[in-house]
Amino acid sequence: NEDIEQRLWKASVEVTKQADVFIVIGSTMLVYPAAELLKIIPPKCELYIIDPAEVILPEGCTRKYIQIQSGASRGLEQLKAILKPK
Repeated sequence: NEDIEQRLWKASVEVTKQADVFIVIGSTMLVYPAAELLKIIPPKCELYIIDPAEVILPEGCTRKYIQIQSGASRGLEQLKAILKPK
């Protein structure tokens, strides 16, 4: 369980609720309270996960996601190409 300053946590929650794109890089997504953010992503928000390992979403999070199975640097380059405006 991570100790996150309350003000920072509240700001993170508000930004997450308004996100169009949510990106997770190299996390087990099992560390709380940060893992809770995945449960409040808006329905239309695209979730991208960059991690070379198998991804397991936290309990209670059943949303679809796109995994870029790569390390952080290479994965960000791939994501940049995916998100590039057409």
